[in-house]
Amino acid sequence: MASPKRTRIYKIKITLTGIKPPIWRRILVPDDSTLEDLHHLIQISMGWENSHLHEFEVGDTVYSGSNSFDDDLYLEDRKVLPEWNIMLRTIYGKGIRYCSYVYDFGDNWLHKIEIEGSEAIDPNSRYPHLVTGKRRCPPEDVGGILGYHGFLEAIKDINHPEHGAWMEWSDGQFDPEEFDRDAINSSLALWYDQFSERNS
Repeated sequence: MASPKRTRIYKIKITLTGIKPPIWRRILVPDDSTLEDLHHLIQISMGWENSHLHEFEVGDTVYSGSNSFDDDLYLEDRKVLPEWNIMLRTIYGKGIRYCSYVYDFGDNWLHKIEIEGSEAIDPNSRYPHLVTGKRRCPPEDVGGILGYHGFLEAIKDINHPEHGAWMEWSDGQFDPEEFDRDAINSSLALWYDQFSERNS
C-alpha cells in the first residue's frame, strides 16, 4: 500500500548538546520524511560532512543507517533497526515529540531533536527549509566537546602553545559564530532535487 501523500510539515529544532552558547537549527520537514531523510537534513543544516556513523534513539528503539549494520561491536547487546522505512508521521502519531541523534561515535556529538509542532503544507513553499539557527558546528574530528573547547581557546589566543598547530589544521578559517541561512537552504534544495531525481 502506498503511503499517504504529504499534507503537513513538522517544525523540528535540532540542538547540539553540551556546548554553550548553544548551536542549533530549526527546520521545516514534510511529514512523509523518514529518519534516513532526517539524518541527511541534520547533516546539511548543522554543517557536518556525513563521514561517520550515526544513530537515532526514539523512545526505547535505536535506528541507524545501512552502513552501520556491518559493525558487530556496534550492534553488540542492542537491537538496532533500519532508519529508512520509519516516517516522521509514524513517530509523531505515537505522541513522541523528542528523540536523540548521535553523530560520530568517537567524538560523540549528541543532538536533541524536538518536534515543536505540525502545520498544513503551504503549496507555495519549498520543503525542507531552514527557518533559523545559531552558530557553526564544530570541525569534524576535533575531539568531541573537550577537544572543541580546547580548539577554540587555542585559535583565539595567539600566545597559546597550540595556536599555530590548530590554525594550520583548520586552515585558519574557523569562525564559531558563522551561520549562513541562505547557503544552508541552497544545500537543502540541492539535496532534495537530487533525492527526488534518484527516486523518480
